[in-house]
Amino acid sequence: MSRWGRAALATLLIGCGVGGRASVVSPCTLAITAERRCEVREGALFCAGVSGVGWPYPEDATVSARRRVAERRVALRGEVVAVTLGERHGCALLADGGVQCWGDNSLGQLGSGVCDAGALAPRAVALPAGAKTLASLGGRTCALLEDDTAVCWGGVDHLPGARWPCRPRRVRDAEGRPLGALAQVEVDAAIDQEGRLWVWGSDFFGQISQSEPGARRAPSFEAARVAELRDVRAVASTGTGTCVIDARRRVQCWGLTVGSAERSAAAGVPRPRVLSDVHGAVALSCDVTGCCVVDGEGLRCWGARELRVPLRAAEVDDALELRLGEGRVCVRGARLGERCEAR
Repeated sequence: MSRWGRAALATLLIGCGVGGRASVVSPCTLAITAERRCEVREGALFCAGVSGVGWPYPEDATVSARRRVAERRVALRGEVVAVTLGERHGCALLADGGVQCWGDNSLGQLGSGVCDAGALAPRAVALPAGAKTLASLGGRTCALLEDDTAVCWGGVDHLPGARWPCRPRRVRDAEGRPLGALAQVEVDAAIDQEGRLWVWGSDFFGQISQSEPGARRAPSFEAARVAELRDVRAVASTGTGTCVIDARRRVQCWGLTVGSAERSAAAGVPRPRVLSDVHGAVALSCDVTGCCVVDGEGLRCWGARELRVPLRAAEVDDALELRLGEGRVCVRGARLGERCEAR
């Protein structure tokens, strides 16, 4: 193992949540969007930003009265260990494995079993088992459950043929069995305990990586294995494309990943393509506008805007959290503190 350190690499690359026997996880204590910021501190959730749809405070949250609100504590029933924010909703993971979400529910973002106008106050998600980690992107959320299987709920409204469930649905293999033995779950992608990568959802832009773009346009909960990738260390999605950190700590992307670090990830690339200017990657994060990676030279982002920020080796070694939101990216660590950049 290089100077980055085995413990730091494991913490950076495997999931976010309450942990478990199969993986070392780093709690997602920070979530950001263009208008909001939420942070977990000492078992409680605090949010600040612009009120409106997706704001977790009922007394402030109305569509017609948007205003900037100072940080305050969110009323949640239980100890909070992780938080994620989507485009118009948010979810909190509790220490007991429960999940509570708030915001827009027109696409089933709250996972309550009905699609409706949504909830200003956090609403419990109807999970089949306790959750260990959470990931949100756009209107979608996926969870790694205590039995090492995955469920997803919510959807996106811009993909052709998209019909998403209003309650969590299990991800299954080609034989219809729940996809199990998973170590990391992101939105529409997962790494199993042997380092193999599985993807599901829509394939309109070739993000399933098994066929030409558009071959499987309707969203599906049947997972496909990306056979050409082994010993995958991390995965992230833009919703229309997928990127991974492989065993050699390179970044490979396919589908529509909103540009690339070398401007070569063309729309609809159906097979993983190595980004030649990323070396020694230790953290990866994507949202609907692009991706960011921490590698041996520092922080770099591509997509809506390209960004390069040099970091010292000690800072990279300590980069325990990389969080990406529309317009901002934040890197956090015990020695680094918090460093955020506009993008």
